[in-house]
Amino acid sequence: MVDPFAGDFSPEDVRISKVPSFLPLGLGCILGGLLARKGSDQSNRSRIQGNGHGKALGGSWRSFTLCSREPHSYQRPKTAECHASNFRRMSAAPSRRRACEPCHVLKIKCDRTQEGCGRCIRLGINCAPAVRRLQRNRITELESQIENLTKALHHQARISKPKERQPQSDEIVAFLDARMTETSQRDALRVYSVSVVPRLPIVPVDAADYAELRRNKPILLLTVLAFATPNVLDSAVRNELVEKAMESLGLDLIGTGNVSIPHVQAALLACFWYRSTPKSAGHSTVEQLAQLATSVSIAMGLAGPGSAKFSITAIPDPDVLLRDGPRTWLGCFIATTAMALTTRRQDANVWTPYHEECLGYLRISPPATDRLFCLLVTITRLHFRTALSLGLHDASPMSIISDSAHRKQVSDLKAEIANWSAVALTAGSLELMFWHQIALVHLNEPVLYTLTNKSTFSAPYLPHQLAPDDFAAPPIVTDAHVAALHDLKDACHRALDIALDLGPAVILSLDSMSFIPRILSTLHVLLKMYIAVSGPGNTYSEAIDRSDLQVEYYLARMGVLSSELQAGDCASWNAMIISATDLLEQWFLTYNVDLQTINSARIESSANELTPPSGDDSLDVSTTTSWDSGQWGQLDDVAWLVPLPAEDSLLPASHW
Repeated sequence: MVDPFAGDFSPEDVRISKVPSFLPLGLGCILGGLLARKGSDQSNRSRIQGNGHGKALGGSWRSFTLCSREPHSYQRPKTAECHASNFRRMSAAPSRRRACEPCHVLKIKCDRTQEGCGRCIRLGINCAPAVRRLQRNRITELESQIENLTKALHHQARISKPKERQPQSDEIVAFLDARMTETSQRDALRVYSVSVVPRLPIVPVDAADYAELRRNKPILLLTVLAFATPNVLDSAVRNELVEKAMESLGLDLIGTGNVSIPHVQAALLACFWYRSTPKSAGHSTVEQLAQLATSVSIAMGLAGPGSAKFSITAIPDPDVLLRDGPRTWLGCFIATTAMALTTRRQDANVWTPYHEECLGYLRISPPATDRLFCLLVTITRLHFRTALSLGLHDASPMSIISDSAHRKQVSDLKAEIANWSAVALTAGSLELMFWHQIALVHLNEPVLYTLTNKSTFSAPYLPHQLAPDDFAAPPIVTDAHVAALHDLKDACHRALDIALDLGPAVILSLDSMSFIPRILSTLHVLLKMYIAVSGPGNTYSEAIDRSDLQVEYYLARMGVLSSELQAGDCASWNAMIISATDLLEQWFLTYNVDLQTINSARIESSANELTPPSGDDSLDVSTTTSWDSGQWGQLDDVAWLVPLPAEDSLLPASHW
């Protein structure tokens, strides 16, 4: 008897093997009959006889004896005898040659011998055996094994790397110990965890993590102590820590390229709570640190699919990637977006589906700081979407406030902001309430735009950006203008009230990249609104009175806050930013004096205006005065514009 799957077979004697026991008996008979009929071309009678020589797999196969005249019967084969019989049969029978490649492609029978098959010899083509095809599941299994081996190699290499980095880590620890006792380091870390983390938990480190930071993340410990511990360290010690932190970050991130998630977290801390020293001034800026953290995150694979090492990440502990990776990548998004909003430029770190995936992961994370962080990420994205939709970031022509398309955009964005606030304000956080009002300020800011003054709404928020001769004055003030003006005034007042109620201690602990600049920018917008309702030739005074803006009140409160910050920590970047209030107040006082002079001159000019001669319709322009933008530059030799002082305490424009 011959195996029908091994070569030619006789229709009179066909063995059917490999009939599984779980098939019904009738189905097994039908299957055997079909296979036997396929092999028979000379006889209509088929006899399928199973004699126990079929392959047995743990006794789970059955042999069937089918005959056209005899009733069918079956018996379980003896396992040992089956194995022995199969071995003898396979040893005695010649092995069948594999089909050649041309016949395999055409799916035809191949009679290949050592010289080749008849078809290839007849056609004069190369008769080579077909390459064995692996099944798809086998390929997938091999790919999975390769990926696991690759990850294991990276894991092993990563574990050995700290030995190479040990001298640098030991140097940082020794540097800290030489300047701060272990107790003072713990106390400073406790201040960070209590005062800073609950407000912006980009790097949620607790005081209990001190030993872990000291042993495995000394660069992160150094950066926390140097940048994000307000009003704790002596100024001389802090300057040394800042210089050492910047030197170590530059060496690892740019010099050796020996990077990790703690390095990116350290760069973000230095970016958000920026500080400069006399030696480090000009070496790096906030924008450079934000871009560096983002670039390193992409190179490490934290940016999701498509980034450098996403599929075979070199991070040894997957839990570290799951905990810190999404938060670090979203922290880079907040940093670059805050920079884009401050400078009114496009954001290179655009929102992607992977950002949404990271946000979804942190939303279900147990720590409460992660949920707070998600709310901050969401409102930051809403801020930038508002700026993008309303064209706040470019110098293109302004949108018309009363236009239906603009009003539809404002309505949709206002609904999204309201949905966010419904969730965020239940937390009772003053910082979240502040961000809610900032979103409304961005939403209504276009009511103050002209074709040429958009760029003056960006940082630095200093007097030369106020542009008193360039303000919105539409010939017809519609209901949309009136509503936007009142909404803008209310949002500015609420935002400033919330910020001023926080107190100097909290203000010093807030980040100097996103929160503190928004306080000054809100005051800046309020002053621009004051110009729009008081400047010569304005039309907005019909909708709102300048006294309703309460500019004097908020300038006075901001001045008090500035004095308190200077007394608390004059080297703090937050104190330096708020100190610009003094310049804005001086400008405001001078502006009001010049405005009174302009109005008096205008009244006098109107009283002395000559009547044209009778019969002559022309107007003698030599006897009239036009109070357009050029008139501003002719008053007291531009004494109304306060020159910028040269003191070092003024925030350098290069750091924006």
